[in-house]
Amino acid sequence: MVEATGQAADWAHLRAASARLLDARIEPFAPESLARYRRFALSRPCGTAQQPAWVEGWVRHAVDEGFFVSVASGETTWLMLPLEVVRSGPCRVARFVGGKHANANFPAMAPNAASARTQDLAAGIIRAVRQSRPDIDALLFERMAAEQEGKRNPLVAEGAPESANLAFSVSLEGGFEAALERGSDKRRPKRHRQRSNRFKAAGGFRRIEARDPADVKRLLDFFFACKEKWFRAAGISNVFAEAGTQAALTDVFTRALDEERPSFTLQGLEVGGTLRAVSAASVIGKRITVEFASFAHDELAKLSPGQFLFHLNIEEACRLGFEFYDFGVGDEAYKRDWCDTATAHHDMVLPVSLKGRAYVGVLGAAARGKRALKRHPALWNAFKRLRRRLAGDSKEHADREAEA
Repeated sequence: MVEATGQAADWAHLRAASARLLDARIEPFAPESLARYRRFALSRPCGTAQQPAWVEGWVRHAVDEGFFVSVASGETTWLMLPLEVVRSGPCRVARFVGGKHANANFPAMAPNAASARTQDLAAGIIRAVRQSRPDIDALLFERMAAEQEGKRNPLVAEGAPESANLAFSVSLEGGFEAALERGSDKRRPKRHRQRSNRFKAAGGFRRIEARDPADVKRLLDFFFACKEKWFRAAGISNVFAEAGTQAALTDVFTRALDEERPSFTLQGLEVGGTLRAVSAASVIGKRITVEFASFAHDELAKLSPGQFLFHLNIEEACRLGFEFYDFGVGDEAYKRDWCDTATAHHDMVLPVSLKGRAYVGVLGAAARGKRALKRHPALWNAFKRLRRRLAGDSKEHADREAEA
């Protein structure tokens, strides 16, 4: 008993010493700090919204104000967090760059950061923000992956609240035929052949990928137009409507073209020489993640060109040796048809000011309610039907659009 108590005391001493050695500092977004972040992040695993191309695109076009939080121990930088500052109600909040568009967040970090205690990192970051940015009320870290490429996310504490939306993915182990067997839709190969024949009769089809800036603009312009119709039909505010958001995403996918292994890619489906569907993906390690997708509401919409494009994309991912095809966050029937794995992400909200403490309480209650709604299929489907009726659009229109 004495020996065990002594070990516990030793570990407590080491943790306290580690916490004292962690030094966090704030750097505003500037060419020098962006270049330093690019050098740091490119050699380390990090999430979609922590990729240098993503950060640079958003900072250039859609971020009014933001900064990096760097955590170091001695001369060694442990991790760097790019955060944008926004107003949320009466509070000023620092969050991951890209806001709602930032999915599966994971900090760019050195290997030793994985062993850091979440409490120590959080305390160091809060202390730095209070000293350098006393106008910030809270830090909002949403949709964080607990691990990536075998590395633990030190910002996710044990028992951290889960995000409202699950993320769905399919393992590509064993190749494309094995992937086809993993989902719940066992009639997919037959339907794919039927669609293929119909598309051939409509003038032929081809899968394309953005190779130059003109391709990026064409595919994204198509996507923005499709999503504007979808959000209006669903009775939801269009999160892609702002010019800054569209310019940022165009910049992100254009910048990625210059990378040796592009971190962001765009695919499209043409039928009869006309663009019918688009999907956008991020590429991290051996995983491809769908960031967004949509398709045209035209005479071929009933043939589900979005589903057809996903089929071709997953087949291509298998040929290229990827291990997972991830449909990203959000529970939709077409994702469950393909996928065999559901993954929970995690949220952490850190109060910085007294006002921030109240904000954390309100946000936590809202998140719990949203999570309960979305984890109960009958309630969630009823809510979506009500939202569509209030928007004045037909169920058939919205259900078809949900496929992509």
